[in-house]
Amino acid sequence: MIGPIRSLNIAFTDSIQIPDKMGAVEIDRFKMSGAINQQGINRIAKMFPKSTLIINGNTVNDTVKAIFNIHQ
Repeated sequence: MIGPIRSLNIAFTDSIQIPDKMGAVEIDRFKMSGAINQQGINRIAKMFPKSTLIINGNTVNDTVKAIFNIHQ
C-alpha cells in the first residue's frame, strides 16, 4: 500500500489519465495539468473526496473548506 502522500504534482504531456486503483491512495494535495473534460474532472473528484484537488490551475475541491464548512 502506498500513502499517505502529503503533496503530489503531475504534469501530463497529453490527457490526464488516473487509474482507478490510485483512488485507494490517500493524497492530501493533488495538483495535475493536462487535457481533461468535465466528466474526467468529476471522476477524479469522486476518487479523491478528501483531497485538495487542483486541475489545470483550478481548485476542484478543497479539504480545508470542507472540514470547516466554508462557502464562497
